[in-house]
Amino acid sequence: MVASLFEPRNDSAPGLSWSLAQSLTAAHFVDWCLRGFGVRIPLENRLKRAAQIVEAGSQAAWEDLSLDYRLQRAQAARTLMEQYLIVRAIIEPNDALKERLRWLLRGEVRPNRRTSTQPYDVQFELFAGAALVHAGIQGVRLEEPDWRIRAGQREIGVAAKRVSSTKNYTKTIRDAIRQIRGQGCPGVIVLNFDALCDTDLRS
Repeated sequence: MVASLFEPRNDSAPGLSWSLAQSLTAAHFVDWCLRGFGVRIPLENRLKRAAQIVEAGSQAAWEDLSLDYRLQRAQAARTLMEQYLIVRAIIEPNDALKERLRWLLRGEVRPNRRTSTQPYDVQFELFAGAALVHAGIQGVRLEEPDWRIRAGQREIGVAAKRVSSTKNYTKTIRDAIRQIRGQGCPGVIVLNFDALCDTDLRS
């Protein structure tokens, strides 16, 4: 089942590497993994809503969808892809990581100015950690500033921050620097600017 997620299909929207069927398979896999990790799944949750949007969108051709629905479906597919990569990188989560995983189920599929940014901030934090694991880096663990990795005899701190608006950019950077300095180890800051590309979220 996992291998089939990366096989190209003809029902993909232009520019997307995953098909809708693969996204739905990923959604089932994420649900199965979260339950296996002991994370309680609410009846209504972001994972479920994302899968519903993708499934509903598959009933019409991409060209026939409104711009707003295209954005919704693209965000839903991305949510499923990122969450799939996150759970694939985890073997046995501790309690702290389980608590972070619960945020994958909260919030709207497509964030807006009226919703809390924390579900999307945490998802990016987890995605950054998963990217380190999938890149073959050993010993990635959840610890301040966000992640720690070994570099020879030393450790490097990784602060993963999502910039949700132009107004909080400077504060976000300063917070990340303060986090790293507070740990007394060298570090890097990984930034996500995706929210600034959405005209509904800029401020």
